[in-house]
Amino acid sequence: MKLFQKIFKNKNFTSAEFEESLRPINNPCRGWCRIFYFMIEEEPDFTPFEVLPDFEDSLVQLIINIGAVSKGYLEQVHYGRMEKIINYFRSRGKDIILRIVYDHEGHASEREPAFFANVLEHAGQVSEFLDSVSKEIFVFQGLLVGNWGEMHSSRFVDEDKLRKIEAEIEKGRGQEMFMAVRKPVQWRRIRRIRYDGNEPQPDGLGLFNDGMFGSDTDLGTYSLQGDREEMGWSQAWCREAEIAFQNHICRQVPNGGEALYDEAAFRKNQLPDYINELTRTHITYLNREHDKRILDYWKKEKLVSTSVWNGESLFDYIGAHLGYRFIIRSAALKKCNNVEYVISVTIENTGFANIYRACSIEIEYQGKNGVEKCIPDFDLRSCESGTKAVIRAVIAPENGNIYISAKQLADGKTIYFANADRESERIFLGAFEK
Repeated sequence: MKLFQKIFKNKNFTSAEFEESLRPINNPCRGWCRIFYFMIEEEPDFTPFEVLPDFEDSLVQLIINIGAVSKGYLEQVHYGRMEKIINYFRSRGKDIILRIVYDHEGHASEREPAFFANVLEHAGQVSEFLDSVSKEIFVFQGLLVGNWGEMHSSRFVDEDKLRKIEAEIEKGRGQEMFMAVRKPVQWRRIRRIRYDGNEPQPDGLGLFNDGMFGSDTDLGTYSLQGDREEMGWSQAWCREAEIAFQNHICRQVPNGGEALYDEAAFRKNQLPDYINELTRTHITYLNREHDKRILDYWKKEKLVSTSVWNGESLFDYIGAHLGYRFIIRSAALKKCNNVEYVISVTIENTGFANIYRACSIEIEYQGKNGVEKCIPDFDLRSCESGTKAVIRAVIAPENGNIYISAKQLADGKTIYFANADRESERIFLGAFEK
């Protein structure tokens, strides 16, 4: 092996040493987030948010309660308030998870409309609003109904009604926004007509789980027994089967929510393998405030590992690996002809999930005309969680340094690599000298 490396090593290129960093990385559309509540009948007050600690989170979750208009319609003043809310957080560089609900206190039956026709009317109005702001929204959670907008404890959560609400809201979704429903079984019921039990192909509809680790069934997210073959397409499956389902669809659509403290599991010392489950369900975001009991446990628990994370807290590890986490592992240069070389950069996604929005990769180097740049034909979305990929580009370098960087196409936000020697927005790959 050493002889092989010696023969093919390019003497003109000195590769950088690539090490993983433990520094927090504030990448877009992933990570910890806080929930902020707004009432549609009130003018939004943003003063409390200006002094919040941890407001450097790239994500925020906004819950807008429209229960005050359950017997009427959203009017222009309401649209204006919702737009102010979205614009405030976007102007501060936040990616937004949005949930519009009739109730956020567990009393949906008292606050929802009396008739389903009114719910559909509101869904159409929400769709109209989303059509104007869909580029500003990362995930739209829920379908208006149920306690806390979680699609349960409501008269409007049977299969036919949920499908109609989702179809109405989806009209305003746009290409940059994802939607999400509370349970995998709801996902299957809503998409039944399209897939009829065949292998699902996600098309913008993801999941959220606000009962994560809260019980043996994640508070009703799963059933206690029964797999796909036993229960059928439109029934909840056991935990293992539902995790396998999420492992499939959430490679293409985001998943997130809240982690809860399960007192029975702690009492019996039967704690789940948190990292394994967050990885297999491809969790992109979690609430950083709820449930504090499990979050405090994660902060106290130290990892035993052969990696740089040995001795670090479980909380810090989870936070760093929510969503995607790209690390440059190696860089090599191979000569094509008298002028051109192929630069090959190996990256690894060690995060729990994938990146879901299109990105642009850029190689920067010293060329004949000064600093030159090229954009490799590579989609970061193809480097899935737990995999490696090689980015290749043909360059004609002069003496100098070579760098790599990445940005989201939609808004130009930087995608930071998790390497220790990061130089602002780019990673040093190595030096070329003829």
